[in-house]
Amino acid sequence: MRAARRAGLVIGLACVLFALAGGRSTWLAVGLLALGALAHVAGELWQSAAGWSISFGLAPAERHGEYQATYSTGLSLSRIFAPAVLTLLVVGWGVPGRLVLGALFASVGLLISPVVRWATRTRGTADEPAGAEV
Repeated sequence: MRAARRAGLVIGLACVLFALAGGRSTWLAVGLLALGALAHVAGELWQSAAGWSISFGLAPAERHGEYQATYSTGLSLSRIFAPAVLTLLVVGWGVPGRLVLGALFASVGLLISPVVRWATRTRGTADEPAGAEV
């Protein structure tokens, strides 16, 4: 959960850095874009680790395949809708769109912890069935 929260916040920061780069001097823009790219890469790495950890950790041992198929469906849906959303926000709205996108990433990152806690409470984890006494 910490990695997912960190990922959302850092990718949100990357969006802000990208937005700030517009209209700046060449060297300042390059610096902001480089920092944004580094933040984005770090956020993607944390998101990848968090996604796999959460999707495997919440799946009952005998149903990993089903859970991974559902997880992959979510990834496929994001690949379908992301180009349109990014085009609208980044190209269509410019700086405000990048800031909205950053706020969306940060918000989702912050919502992961309560959602995972709820899932753990109501469904159990791979090691422990729902409702099992701790």
